[in-house]
Amino acid sequence: MKLLDPPQMRHYSDAIINFMCSGFGYDHKSDDYKVVRIFDYLYHYCTVKMKNPCRYCRGGGKTEMKVEVFSLKTDSWKQIKVAADFDLDGISSSSCNVNGSYYWIKLNHRDDTLFHYSVVSFDFTRECFSNISLPPIHKDKEHDILVKVHDDMVGVIRYERASQSFGVVTTFRLLVLKESSWIPWVCVDLCDVERPLMLHQGRFLFLKKKNSEGMEQLVVYDLETKKLEDLDIYDYLYLVLCLASAAEGIIYSEGIGGGR
Repeated sequence: MKLLDPPQMRHYSDAIINFMCSGFGYDHKSDDYKVVRIFDYLYHYCTVKMKNPCRYCRGGGKTEMKVEVFSLKTDSWKQIKVAADFDLDGISSSSCNVNGSYYWIKLNHRDDTLFHYSVVSFDFTRECFSNISLPPIHKDKEHDILVKVHDDMVGVIRYERASQSFGVVTTFRLLVLKESSWIPWVCVDLCDVERPLMLHQGRFLFLKKKNSEGMEQLVVYDLETKKLEDLDIYDYLYLVLCLASAAEGIIYSEGIGGGR
């Protein structure tokens, strides 16, 4: 394990750093593992409540966004220039690593009825960003989560809930990115399932609604068999550990995954 240094603000000692997001990936061209981090900082700043504003704040503060890439091979950080018209504000924690690029969902803007999202990606080989718009979703009705579908394919699970006489039904739609277009891949209706967590080896990992004790349960939906399986996992900390194991392909091994 390697502990990376925080952003260095040598020229702006009064800066307040706001960390936004990061990503880890492999550069196949240089055979190097890299980390990208995105943050902004506000310098020449102090709070309005202070009786004696600093000499910078009296002239107005300024916010700047920075992108840095760490190379494991060189053991160093370097700053990446981003085009002035490329907006990174609004990036969420929903992200995944696919085929040498790291992806995040980004909220572009919202209006009275719709949220307008896109997917921002960072290519670890070329060390540059790109942006692909998503179809808009209805405000307060639909939600998105970014997932890795295959080693070379990224997808978005779009889901919305509807109350029925027998319970709450959630519709999950998987869109996959092919040649800069989002293609509908699969649609699943499930009862009393709260939200998706990830997609792994053809199986959806979901959180089921809270039980009488107020605990959420981990469940698996197999796309091939179309069966929903309850996993005997309730404890939140254990759930997080299982998700970490799932990322390494362990969670569906015999024992936890029902003897597959």
